[in-house]
Amino acid sequence: KLIGIINDFDGYKDLNSLASWLLFSGQQVGTLEELFEQGFWHCIRQSDYPVANGYLDGLEIISESFHSLLPRFKDKEKVLLVLDPPYLCTRQESYKQATYFDLIDFLRLVNLIKPPYIFFSSTKSEFIRFLEYMQEDKKDNWQTFEDCKRIIVKASASYSGAYEDNLVYKF
Repeated sequence: KLIGIINDFDGYKDLNSLASWLLFSGQQVGTLEELFEQGFWHCIRQSDYPVANGYLDGLEIISESFHSLLPRFKDKEKVLLVLDPPYLCTRQESYKQATYFDLIDFLRLVNLIKPPYIFFSSTKSEFIRFLEYMQEDKKDNWQTFEDCKRIIVKASASYSGAYEDNLVYKF
């Protein structure tokens, strides 16, 4: 019945929102067809979300590859980088991207970062270990991560899988 309601809806269907509401925590899919093949977990919100009119007023929101976006803002003040790239060696279906985010993309991204930034990561990737290596061996752009701060949140996608979410930042 729910699949029929989704298919009959004549508006925009946000796959990531649908997956987060209907699938068990942490599961990702790349298409509606993949979603419909999964077993749904009962977590449909029973009330409307609060209205957030004006929440992003005054912000310029840009959707563009970091390859071209970050160099344009390299020397500008009042730019805060909020970075949440796909984790290396993980499934990437929930990210809207034309190509797979690979090791070379990750290294290029790290070389383009400058403070201030907020970088989301997890122990599902080796980002923290990579930062330690960069600083110990003084690799390109290591100063960007010197004295950065880290907030750790213990998380669990299921009863058997625990990990840490990390927020790495420097202002």
